[in-house]
Amino acid sequence: LCVEVSWSEPELALLDHCRERLRKPLGDIFDEWMSDSSAFPVPNELVEKIVPPQIRDRLKEGQCWLVSPHGRLCTFPIHAVDLGNDNPLVNHWPVQYIPTFALLPQRRGGPSPDAVMLLGCAEDAWGDEILKQVEGEIEQLYNLWSAKRPGRAKKCIIPASGSPEQAGLPLETWRNYEIIHFACHGEFPEGRPFDAALRLGANAIRASELFTVQLRAAVVSLSACSLGRRAGSFSGVDNAGDEWVGLYLPLFYSGAQNLLVSLWEADSIPAVEFMKKFHKALSEGATPVVAF
Repeated sequence: LCVEVSWSEPELALLDHCRERLRKPLGDIFDEWMSDSSAFPVPNELVEKIVPPQIRDRLKEGQCWLVSPHGRLCTFPIHAVDLGNDNPLVNHWPVQYIPTFALLPQRRGGPSPDAVMLLGCAEDAWGDEILKQVEGEIEQLYNLWSAKRPGRAKKCIIPASGSPEQAGLPLETWRNYEIIHFACHGEFPEGRPFDAALRLGANAIRASELFTVQLRAAVVSLSACSLGRRAGSFSGVDNAGDEWVGLYLPLFYSGAQNLLVSLWEADSIPAVEFMKKFHKALSEGATPVVAF
């Protein structure tokens, strides 16, 4: 089935407005929703453009939407599009995003490790705000995975002056884990996508370094702010084409099969609650997209 959808200039402008609105601080988003809930998060007139009914009608309940979004839709939460009466798309079909369908033949086979690495940093050396939820998040996930895989879960809280290497978890050991989870601050310097980094103690693990890692992880989850960004997706019209540059590319290149990242600033408390439910579902055998 091939469906082509035409967009007018006013519709594209409205889509841009929706994207920019979703990047605002949580309090501002809530205020806008309270003042006009009918136009949030996606106006009804755009829903059929983003998720055409011809496709929805062909999919059975529970079948997965595999989406390769480009241009204006690249950082848009398609899974949250309301089909009417507070009924988001993800209530009916799991939704998974992929930078390009060309990645599908590149799926790696062979045996996978069954170990879990949970790495957190509440206070780093970069002057970032202390993340008070990190230690509790890592401890809860550790207890969850330890119950399902005794002896196969490893947890580590890195101090402000420390690093993964000092904790006995240098980059070359990450290939030994099936599930990898980070709870820390992240950065994405505008205009320098390969300097996107995980701030772990006094060490910043940059996207450029991840090209040298060999991973066998089924899931890498990042409980860190904004690391789902890509080059050129900060304001106005994208200027980086369709390239998913940032942490996506090196992690996929290194062998990670599924990534869970935040497109925008993540609030700590709901992020922790989400991660607990996500990892619980994973530990019970759900696929990553269904767990999400």
